Order: sequence, then structure tokens, then C-alpha cells
Amino acid sequence: RLRATRCETSAMKLTSLLGPAHILAGLSAQTKGDAIREMLELLEREGALGALPGDAPDVDALWRKLMEREERGSTGLGSGVGYPHVRLEGFADFLLSLAISRAGVQFDSPDGQPVRLMLTAIVSPEKNNLLLGVVACLSRLMSDRPLQERLLDAESSQAAWRVLEEADLEVKESVVASDIMKREFRAVPPGMSLADAAAVMHTERVDALPVLDAGGRLIGEVTARGLFAACLPPYFLDLPTVRFATDFDAFEHFFSEKAHVPVSDILGEQVHAIDPDTPLAEMIARLARGDVLRLYVVAERRLVGVIDSFSIIDKVLSI
Repeated sequence: RLRATRCETSAMKLTSLLGPAHILAGLSAQTKGDAIREMLELLEREGALGALPGDAPDVDALWRKLMEREERGSTGLGSGVGYPHVRLEGFADFLLSLAISRAGVQFDSPDGQPVRLMLTAIVSPEKNNLLLGVVACLSRLMSDRPLQERLLDAESSQAAWRVLEEADLEVKESVVASDIMKREFRAVPPGMSLADAAAVMHTERVDALPVLDAGGRLIGEVTARGLFAACLPPYFLDLPTVRFATDFDAFEHFFSEKAHVPVSDILGEQVHAIDPDTPLAEMIARLARGDVLRLYVVAERRLVGVIDSFSIIDKVLSI
């Protein structure tokens, strides 16, 4: 059952954090390390590093800190977007810059694509919400291919800034479900056979699939646990052990009795659906429960995204 959750969040435009002087429209570097250094050198020339702690801005020290973060795991987000960042003790502000590379820079991104839009952030450890807010904003940029192309076509920093200004991208100082959900997912119809559903799970490398009706509305999920249960006679599930059943072939039982049964016959009793505006704390609290493995994001009764534990690790805890 869908439980709608609304929260009021403060928001600002991305361009309020990123001025034209901190945009490099023609990044020349070809490696990750050189790209990050080139961006830092731009900020140094613009005098943007003067507010950093210490007697003088030290590009080399900042570069080492950013590269140490990359060694813990690439900040390449995928879809051509990268987000190198560092939390800097003693720094009380949030410094953001953008570099545009038409050729692309290899970043060890999860999808293997080179980074062509690189936002670099130097941030106070007390501004984690803002750091996450930019990540959420970038997730929208990643899904907007025409916007990416307009940025790549920009011939100057001013032109790139105007593209971002017109796009009206918002940075919220909080993260909600729509910011981190997986927007691409495989779903199955209620009439699909269990054997076919198992084949889809194998292809997609997942242990659960949302089940949608003809209108795209979420009506349940089919899980590996449900398929396992279908391999056994119902009374087996009530026994403390089935070690005595040495002659029983669960594989044969499944294909002779259950393979052609529709998934609608084994839908889970409860689907954990949430509103797109559900806040991060509630998502984590729900996923911390032992019986909740994934959350389905529903808007106007239609499934629009999926969140599992890795979504939180990937988009929040690893930042």
C-alpha cells in the first residue's frame, strides 16, 4: 500500500552556486588527474582559493586530497558526468566549478563512459546536505541528454552558464526518493509465467521484479523467494526441516507443476511503495528492517523508480 510522505525542502538554483568564472568550457586534459589539476588551476587564477584555510592556497595539496578520494572509489557517476569532491577541514564554504570536455576523460565510471561534464566541489564537512543536494541535481542532468549536448556545444563559459540558468536545475539541501531512485528498471506483466520470470531475473541479475498492469500501475512483485517456494509442495514450508525428503526433486517439481503458472499467483502480500518526495531518513529506516529489501517509488499510481540498499550506498554513503 502506498504511503505518501511529503516534506518541505529549501532549494536554490545550481547557477547560484556556480558562476561563469568557475566554468571551463574547453577542458584540454586527457586524464582524470590532469583534469582535476586543470580545474584547480582555473580556480586559483580566479582567486577562488583565497578563502581556503592556511596562509596560501595550495593547488598541489588540494589535488592530492581530491586524488586520495578518487582512490577510495571513482566519483564518475555515469552518463558522462563526474563529481570529484573533497571535504576540507577549516573551510566554511562550498566551492563548485564545472569543466566541459568534448573528447571526454576516462574516470572509471560504473558504465565505462568517459566523463565530459566534470563538477568539482570543495566543501566544508558541515555542508554534507548541500553536497548530496548537488549529487541529486546531477542525477537529473545525467538523465537529460539534450541538456548535456547543449552544454557540450557551448563555446564559452558564459554560454555554458546561460544553458544551466535556462535549465533551471535546483539544488535541494535534502535528498528525497526521486533524487536517488533507479529510473530504468525491468518490470513484468501479471500473466508472465514463473519460468519466464526466472529467465528475466537471470538476464537482469536481480532477485525481484515489479509486476505492473497494462496501465503501468504497480500491483506487486515477484521475488526469488517466491520462486523458491514454488519449487516445493506447500506443506514443506511449514516443516522445520525437509532433510528427510532425499528423493524429492525440487527442480523437477517446479518444471512439471509450476513453470507455466502466472506470476500473479505468487505475488508478495505486501509491496513497499513510497512517494517520490519521501525523505532520505525514512528510506533508510525502512530499508533497515529485515523484511524490506527494496522500495518502489510510485507517482499517480504509476511506478516511476526503484530504490534498494545499493541505491543508498551508491548515492549517499559512498559520497
